[in-house]
Amino acid sequence: MVEGIYLHGYSEKEQQRLVQQALFLEQMVYSEIDLSSAKNLLEIGSGVGAQSAILLNKFPAIHITGIDSSTTQLQTAKHYLDQNPGFKGRFDLQQMNAECMDFEDATFDSVFLCWILEHVNNPGKVLKEAFRVLKPGGVLIASEVFNATFYTFPFSPNIEEFWNQYNLFQEKAGGDPNVGAKLGNLLASAEFSSITTKTKYFHADNRDIKYKRKTIEYWTELLLSAAPNLLNAGLVSHKTTEEVKKEFAFIADNSQGVFFCSFIQAQAVKKVES
Repeated sequence: MVEGIYLHGYSEKEQQRLVQQALFLEQMVYSEIDLSSAKNLLEIGSGVGAQSAILLNKFPAIHITGIDSSTTQLQTAKHYLDQNPGFKGRFDLQQMNAECMDFEDATFDSVFLCWILEHVNNPGKVLKEAFRVLKPGGVLIASEVFNATFYTFPFSPNIEEFWNQYNLFQEKAGGDPNVGAKLGNLLASAEFSSITTKTKYFHADNRDIKYKRKTIEYWTELLLSAAPNLLNAGLVSHKTTEEVKKEFAFIADNSQGVFFCSFIQAQAVKKVES
């Protein structure tokens, strides 16, 4: 990622949103992740430390090396993680290019990525580097977006327009808003083995009104976090942004309202050569 064109920006408000996002999605992201045997994990794109904190809490034997391209995010991450005494001595944060890491071959027993490949110019190169620094027998876990699955009912023209521009901005910045769907091929090209992918999704409707409201609140905040960059780029108007809020609120209140979107979680192994 290049500072200045990152879709969501680096404001303090956005950094706080990332922490809340990780907590909101924790059950969905981690329900099938077991890193209890991991000792030395590399987190690529560790950002503000939101996922790092969850990993350190869930797996007390783990040590995390987190890398990110943004010094702003790394400083925030250190401050955030330093607040928990139980994390002392269990993490190391470094500014680094994920496409060309400074680590020696076979350094880590596990690699973790969450919402990062959507933002990079060459996800295949990142995964090849991850393969290089992973020990034989080590596992990689990646959770990535598949934005083409986004759906709302009733039809919401301003949400659709905003979402289209949101994804266009990400593509112009060198990212891929549908990279999750490509994880299987990308991991295979990077020489990983035992590759599995699972579709995880938000499906909010009136079967569970509380979940529906929380989900729509989360997605409203997620989309609008990109509003400053989209407005500055002239891709959306202030009116469209305000209408997005109204349309999401209408879906939340409407007994027939539906929200759906999925992402892909992949796990893969670096094969031990016989």
